Amino acid sequence: MESVYNSLAPFSASYHEILVESRLRMKKEEEEEEEEEEEEKEEEEEEEKEEEVKERRRKGRSMYNSVGPRVKYAEWV
Repeated sequence: MESVYNSLAPFSASYHEILVESRLRMKKEEEEEEEEEEEEKEEEEEEEKEEEVKERRRKGRSMYNSVGPRVKYAEWV
């Protein structure tokens, strides 16, 4: 029985190493995917904030252009 185990030992050890390596590789890939997802979420949030700022500026300019100069001039006089 020992001779059979000894003859299979190198194969089981290499199999174990392959399993460990594949598990580590899978964990690393999952972590990279999670990081990519987080980066994408952050980029989307930044884009949304930029759009909100642009929209506020556009609204502010339209309000200023519609009323602003006359009111400013009236305040100075």
